[in-house]
Amino acid sequence: HVAPTFAGDTLRAFTEVVERAEIPGRRDVGALRLRLSAVKNVSTDELAGVPPLLSGTKDPRMVLELDYWALLPRR
Repeated sequence: HVAPTFAGDTLRAFTEVVERAEIPGRRDVGALRLRLSAVKNVSTDELAGVPPLLSGTKDPRMVLELDYWALLPRR
């Protein structure tokens, strides 16, 4: 967590696909790099501008940011 939350805060979360990659030797799965972000007390109207506005910043509305790779089945 990058900032605290308190009773009465409204939390919203969103996920961005940052990158995709093939797994050498595997045709059945691929990898996605995902960034999961959670913000507090941001209206749904404001969410459209939140990822570039808050991602990687010290803005106190950003409470969680996870950057991870996930394996997913391919079609």
